[in-house]
Amino acid sequence: SGNPEAIGLEPLDALDMFGAVVDRLATVFDFVLVDTPPLNASVDGAAFASKLDGVVMVIRARKTTASAVEQAIARFGASKIVGLVLNDVG
Repeated sequence: SGNPEAIGLEPLDALDMFGAVVDRLATVFDFVLVDTPPLNASVDGAAFASKLDGVVMVIRARKTTASAVEQAIARFGASKIVGLVLNDVG
């Protein structure tokens, strides 16, 4: 987070750097997990998802609407989803 101009990077440069870091980590680890802001709350989550092999969506029970889930899926395509977590159930 923060202002990309403060470190002299354009947003696309930062996204490419993120992709390079993830690629490097993938050579060392079996799984690389990235926690992002909610996909419908900012463009960051969808931008990061474009650099990842898959997405595990976390859905909050009784709070996240079906239309919000559908919108998030539409942002990057259902084929990218590798799992769902339903939290705050109890």
